[in-house]
Amino acid sequence: MKWRSRPEAGPYERAILRLVEKTDESWWPEKTPSLAFGGPPWLAARLAEEIGGALVACSGGNCMTSLGRLTVVGCPALDGPAAGRLMLHDLITGVSRDVTTHCHRDLPPHRWVDLTLALADGLNPNAAVDLAAIATVL
Repeated sequence: MKWRSRPEAGPYERAILRLVEKTDESWWPEKTPSLAFGGPPWLAARLAEEIGGALVACSGGNCMTSLGRLTVVGCPALDGPAAGRLMLHDLITGVSRDVTTHCHRDLPPHRWVDLTLALADGLNPNAAVDLAAIATVL
């Protein structure tokens, strides 16, 4: 299934769709309309703002927005402690898979694949402490 972003897409839309595109599809049906992308709530909020979409509050502190046929869910359990986890979830079968990239609210999406370089971007001290702890989380 192709998950290409629009030419005018912003950085969060491009990053999310690139990660979905790169994830092994063998674990979900090829034409499933039921795929959800999960990440921290701040990620869903930034995506909704970027695309001009609605951010819907859900129970348990969760929130969600839509990126075409892909549902993007913000879940507090995926936020931290050192970096946000990302996952794909088939809503029909219940099968989920962690995406091999972590995200950080102070790091631009194109740098998520290499969080070790984050300090070169001049992050604040709190972000530096978070990033230093990633090795214990991953």
